Amino acid sequence: SETIDSLLTLDASNGDTVIVKDLNRGGTFIYDATQRAVNNGGTIFDGWVRQFNGAVNVKWFGAIDDDDGSLTTTNSKDAFTKCFEYLNSIGGGTIYLPKDKTGGYFLNGDDTTQVTTPIEIVAEEGVYLRFIYSGGITNSPFASNNLKYNRELKKIMHNFGFNTYIFQIITSMIIFS
Repeated sequence: SETIDSLLTLDASNGDTVIVKDLNRGGTFIYDATQRAVNNGGTIFDGWVRQFNGAVNVKWFGAIDDDDGSLTTTNSKDAFTKCFEYLNSIGGGTIYLPKDKTGGYFLNGDDTTQVTTPIEIVAEEGVYLRFIYSGGITNSPFASNNLKYNRELKKIMHNFGFNTYIFQIITSMIIFS
């Protein structure tokens, strides 16, 4: 199978094995009918269970390291959220952040996902995170004391909350005055 989408179209029986060739989301999957209603976006897709040992690659959940400093780059927030949720559900583990493109992962929007288990972030050299949020970095799982890092990870943070709110009020006052 070439992609996760094509994997989901297969007529499967318990124990069937398929190799998905997609560069970012590929891997070996075995069908488990008891999991057919589960789709966590990275390790289980409607019964297709990813076979792996060790770290969970954030790209399996759809993250892309293509940040170029603009707002049109890929928003990887939901991929990180799903990755944290998965690791919380299994008692912790390691998230692997590879550098395939720019090394920058863009996370736009607040994420109140709690890190309730020990999680380690293992990032390749040159990887960084860029956040845009409204409620402060506390609205991010990256504020958790349960996170450990294999090296110092650069985090670029933009808070649009208060300034945007004030700008909208001033703009409204000018338009409606």
